[in-house]
Amino acid sequence: SLEPMLSLYIFEDTIVHYSSNDNSINDTPTSLATASDNDMATSRKGKSYGILFDVETTTPGSVSPPSPSPVTIRGMDLYLVDNVAPPIHYEVWTKEGSWQDDIRLRTTTTTTTGPSHFLSGYHQVSQGMIRSISYEGESDSNHDFVVVSLPEFQDVEIGGGHATRRAFYITLSDDLLLFESYDVDEGESDRGRREAGSAVQSSNGKLQVYYGAAVRAYPMETVDMATDFWDNAGFLGRIWTM
Repeated sequence: SLEPMLSLYIFEDTIVHYSSNDNSINDTPTSLATASDNDMATSRKGKSYGILFDVETTTPGSVSPPSPSPVTIRGMDLYLVDNVAPPIHYEVWTKEGSWQDDIRLRTTTTTTTGPSHFLSGYHQVSQGMIRSISYEGESDSNHDFVVVSLPEFQDVEIGGGHATRRAFYITLSDDLLLFESYDVDEGESDRGRREAGSAVQSSNGKLQVYYGAAVRAYPMETVDMATDFWDNAGFLGRIWTM
């Protein structure tokens, strides 16, 4: 069950608030942004229903032997296509390890796999309705995107006795989720899972985010694993941690 009021991003009339009714929580969440506004203006972007990606705790260089510090993920913000008024359903799932652990999913079709197989080992940490419209006073005609904070999010522990690497699957009910296309070196033709599994998209010294795969269908029952995964896609948004 969701931790009561531990990490809430309240969505009210398109204004985002952070609040907590637990007076024992004095720490302020910090965020790891995978792209700045400038990056959003210049990076190669696409849109999809969902995205798969990994996050991993990092080890300070002064620590010996290596021991990554534990990190608690408290919430996420998403970059969506702007100016779509109707509410959109979203879901966030996570599991220990990498989303690429089950390589067989890439070569089997939905006749033998489905959500019960694809999401095996995953658990849901957030779901609800969001809107893809600019917040009051923040609209900018130069932007074709909007940042939306997820309204409720169950804490996810990484490291400190838990796995140091976790997979996340974020999906919407419409293809409005923006992702970044990973830039391979000029002349490099192999743009498969190898880059997605090892290329770090963003890091803040405590946590690093890897490039993953965009999912171009919803719901998962309709996904063809062979054609609906777009490799070398990066999550665009912010990850809030403690």
